Amino acid sequence: MIRRLGRLLGTAGVVLALALGGLGAGAGPAAAAPLPIDQCTTTSGVVLAVDFSRWGGPLLRSCGTTPTTGYALLNQGGWKTTGTGHDGPAFICRIGYSGHQGGKQYPTPDQEKCVLTPPASAYWSYWHADPGQNTWSYSQLGAMSYKPKPGSVDLWIFGATAVGAATARGPSAGGRSGSGARGGSAGGGGVGADGVGGEGRPAFGALDVGGS
Repeated sequence: MIRRLGRLLGTAGVVLALALGGLGAGAGPAAAAPLPIDQCTTTSGVVLAVDFSRWGGPLLRSCGTTPTTGYALLNQGGWKTTGTGHDGPAFICRIGYSGHQGGKQYPTPDQEKCVLTPPASAYWSYWHADPGQNTWSYSQLGAMSYKPKPGSVDLWIFGATAVGAATARGPSAGGRSGSGARGGSAGGGGVGADGVGGEGRPAFGALDVGGS
């Protein structure tokens, strides 16, 4: 997972931008769709990026109006989450998008029951990049407590997370913080990036969802 995050952050050049207005038959109504990605700038809106590559899927980006919390961003514009029976909705156990696989949420129930807190080797970790930054920061707060800044980017990526000193090619293999941002619950640390995406953001290949 660490190598994968490093690749996402270190991709040089222009971010792949495919306007996918509707990603398939499972897409929700137009009123529930994300904003066109170009409506997110370094001063308005918040870009949400979710990496489904663990299940052979894409890294999806969408633009949301500046939400009150990271949790709200992850539950608007066709995005849905499921918490755990132990921790409630604040712990992000599953994520799905209405335009991807008919809204199927991952990990699936047969992969993770979402009753107890998932293990540190298999959970959704939460990252941020503030406006103008070319590095990711491992979330210091849970999704329900964190308030994204206008022009920032939120990233969710699944798998074990080691948080250590940043390197030129991304995160090191250092030890994972004991209170890391598991499911967007808490966290600390940071990672570096080689490339810079549009308007000073970290670069990563992605499929953009939302109107064109």
